[in-house]
Amino acid sequence: MKTMTLAVLASVLVAWLAPVAVQAADLEAGKAEAQAVCAACHGANGISVADSIPHLAGQRAAYLESQRKALKDGTRKNAVMNAMAV
Repeated sequence: MKTMTLAVLASVLVAWLAPVAVQAADLEAGKAEAQAVCAACHGANGISVADSIPHLAGQRAAYLESQRKALKDGTRKNAVMNAMAV
């Protein structure tokens, strides 16, 4: 009985922690993508390289995520960014 309880507890713990590991991997992948792709125009620190390109620094994460999704699914139109939002 004790072994079964420990097994169930371990299963619950693994199921609970697995999304944390996935989130960490997603976060690192996002950082790598931002450094490789976004920084070219929006700047390494989020301050854009031209007046016609918006700054990303200081924007809330939820706003950036919603805009990226809108660009990706085409509900927000921008000739350059629709192609970039993957």
